[in-house]
Amino acid sequence: AYVRITDWDRRIMIAAQARRDQPGQWEELSISSSNKIFQPTASQPICSKEEVAAILVPALAFTSKGERLGRGAGFYDRFVNLYPQALRVGIAFEEQIANQLPTESWDEKVDVILTDRGIREVIEMKLLGEWKSQGKIKSRSI
Repeated sequence: AYVRITDWDRRIMIAAQARRDQPGQWEELSISSSNKIFQPTASQPICSKEEVAAILVPALAFTSKGERLGRGAGFYDRFVNLYPQALRVGIAFEEQIANQLPTESWDEKVDVILTDRGIREVIEMKLLGEWKSQGKIKSRSI
């Protein structure tokens, strides 16, 4: 699945099925005169919550506790809350790991950080074990 912005003003994204094996399933969408975003076409089916097992979460920086510094719009904070059972995987270079970042009460953490030098598990072991054995996290406190 790939994310699709459905409401720019409210900063809402959804997970859409995106198959690359059929022509015409991707379009370049101009959000504003300065932003162009590749995303699945509006005709792509939306994924159910059960279909989303992991979410790749970008950021400008992460801490070893899974805190992230995004771009300030809250798209991913809202998005990961739609899929509480999914493993949240931060993607970064090792140089993007900071000791401390400014955070707010609504900021969502990632469970694992994948860098160019390795994997950092920051989730509670119980939850990681649950995801590894069942493919989802049923007991995440939201």
